[in-house]
Amino acid sequence: MSHELRTPITSIQGFVETLLDGNEHDEEIVKKFLNIINKESRRLNALIEDLLELSTIEKDDFTLYKSHFYVTELMHDVDQVVENQLKEKGLTRDLYVDESIALYADYNRMYQLILNLYSNAIQYTPGGGHIEWNVTLDEGYIKFQIHDNGIGIPKKNQGRIFERFYRVDQDRSRQTGGTGLGLSIVKHIVEAHEGIIKLESEEGEGTTIIVLIPQKI
Repeated sequence: MSHELRTPITSIQGFVETLLDGNEHDEEIVKKFLNIINKESRRLNALIEDLLELSTIEKDDFTLYKSHFYVTELMHDVDQVVENQLKEKGLTRDLYVDESIALYADYNRMYQLILNLYSNAIQYTPGGGHIEWNVTLDEGYIKFQIHDNGIGIPKKNQGRIFERFYRVDQDRSRQTGGTGLGLSIVKHIVEAHEGIIKLESEEGEGTTIIVLIPQKI
């Protein structure tokens, strides 16, 4: 944790000291440094928010605030949030969701779960790639399945994917502002709902993550 916090702080401090060293700097250089500082500060803020979120979820008295809602509403809300990210990377996506499927769960936590899975797929799928969601009923569970044709995960590392700060690609994750906590948060939310999470992946071919949430209507 200290290493993850230290990295952006050290970067910010270094560029600020350079700008304040008393020398005149080219306008383009100043702009470049300020953009880096902005990016690193955003990453630091995201890391702190995820750490606080994970701390809250891991507490013994963590409470879910459940309600009834249609899954199409949830998926549509998240899809709108990531729309620009998809366009910026030139990614296509398909959502296959039965409009009749309703869920009794914590809407905000499920929103967080879907957003983290979506963002993770976007992060590890190269430009021009494809992401697909399928939401179906499966023997008393509502099955959320997300598949991408991204970089995939080596077999030897698949058992660690839900660990805190684990990253498939360290450099890519840091460049895109990843905190390495998203899938750990997802796992805790699934467990809080008494659900199941599964991973299927082939290196160089893509990843599928399946979340099963009990349908208690």
